[in-house]
Amino acid sequence: MSRPAEQSKQTALVMLVDDDASLRRALSRQIQLLGYAVQSFGTPEDLLQAAETETADCLVLDLMMPGMSGLELQQELLRRGWSMPTVFLSAQGDIPSTVQAMQDGALDFLEKPVEAEILEQAISRAVAKSREISENRATRQAARTRFASLTDRQRDVFAGVVAGNPNKVIAHDLGITIRTVKAHRQIVMKKMSATSVADLVLLSRDLTDDSQTAT
Repeated sequence: MSRPAEQSKQTALVMLVDDDASLRRALSRQIQLLGYAVQSFGTPEDLLQAAETETADCLVLDLMMPGMSGLELQQELLRRGWSMPTVFLSAQGDIPSTVQAMQDGALDFLEKPVEAEILEQAISRAVAKSREISENRATRQAARTRFASLTDRQRDVFAGVVAGNPNKVIAHDLGITIRTVKAHRQIVMKKMSATSVADLVLLSRDLTDDSQTAT
């Protein structure tokens, strides 16, 4: 029976882009031996086409390629709203490129030839980040779905509660009775699956937090 870490690897997809066919094949085999599924591409354009229908847990990108560079590919993916955790590979150390890649959300910048252990550590970090992003996205979506079930008045009460206002202040602001506020507040707590004001505050952050990048 597979252990959880092994199961995680088996379901993780790594997309690799390198214009050197022989190196691309070698890296693909290396990544597969590490236990990950892999799709390899010879050009950034090929990956962009594939990314329209499938999202990877990790991108491994060659920095320097004919035409579109790895940095330009990363920036194009970000422009399209795709923020897959990225590991860059480069035959030469390039500090300005490294800085730019990291500013755009790259997790690692490795020099070729890269040792298997170092590559595995980098991909493992990227996959873990990808899973974290997915879990956070799911949490936000669940909060938004529950919030959508609230009536306009219940949303007003929700806003007052998360702002830290007592029932009498909320009642005054909304022009309703304290008893009505309490009734709406009880319904809000139930619909939002919250057990405390602190829960509602956290849920309110999920409603407004759209940071889904791999930074």
